[in-house]
Amino acid sequence: MPAKPATPAQPSTRLLQALVLNAISLFRRNDARSVTFIEAFELALGVFGRVGIEASDTEASSAHDREVRRRCWWTLRKLNDQLILATGSERGELASISDVAVPLNINDIDLTLAMDEMPTARTGSTAMSFYLVNLKAIQLTAALKLLGGAGHPSKSIRSVQLRRRSLVENAVGEIEREFLRHCDTSRPLDWFLMLTTKAILNPIEIMMLDEGMEQPKCTGAVTQDSKEDQKFLLRLDVVECWHLLKSNENLKSWRWFLDTLAQAFTVGDLQADLVKHPESAYSDRAYELIKLISHG
Repeated sequence: MPAKPATPAQPSTRLLQALVLNAISLFRRNDARSVTFIEAFELALGVFGRVGIEASDTEASSAHDREVRRRCWWTLRKLNDQLILATGSERGELASISDVAVPLNINDIDLTLAMDEMPTARTGSTAMSFYLVNLKAIQLTAALKLLGGAGHPSKSIRSVQLRRRSLVENAVGEIEREFLRHCDTSRPLDWFLMLTTKAILNPIEIMMLDEGMEQPKCTGAVTQDSKEDQKFLLRLDVVECWHLLKSNENLKSWRWFLDTLAQAFTVGDLQADLVKHPESAYSDRAYELIKLISHG
């Protein structure tokens, strides 16, 4: 029997998908504060509320559409977390629903209109792995920002820092267990995932270093100079990762994903670091990287 067409009271999953893609496009072209993006985001969220997660009276009850709705939902959550980072507030409609399963770690080829059951999640890298790692990092950053807000009494600062450190360790542990441990650098897809993950997580590690939550190596306190060297290395790694992602021909098949990421540190930032810390233990490596990038 052909699928029942959507009615005004029950929008289709296809319409929801189109509105979410429109919101993503506007976010990339503008920013989270723009009225145009916020209106598009709220329209997609409103339609999602009418489609629902587990609608069963339309063609959306198919396994294919359930997975598409998960992707739409978590994309809206991801955009919402980016709104938190930009404005400090979130949409209550999203905050009130937290038990929706994340999308499966599968390739698009695993998702067909004719499938009767949900496909089995793959182990290791897929085209969705980039999205899932980025999602975890954005959620982590948003949670850290909310937890680290102003107004904590001085006696609770240490406990807040410990909670933030725990959030970071748990999130990074999940990423390592679910994705990185299965990676093989001889496979271009895995190599791309490892580079993007480092580019995403290093800024979070720098933020934790700035809070004084680093763990001393063996014995003795970490000095300010050694902390600055660690941060310099982390920034250097980010710039190097982006250079490899953009220039290595073996990775060009997945460069579309870079459009969804903001580059945390650039060559200009690296040059500014060298002005402030010309004698860093990593200065020579930084100069070589800047020379390599400038020569194309």
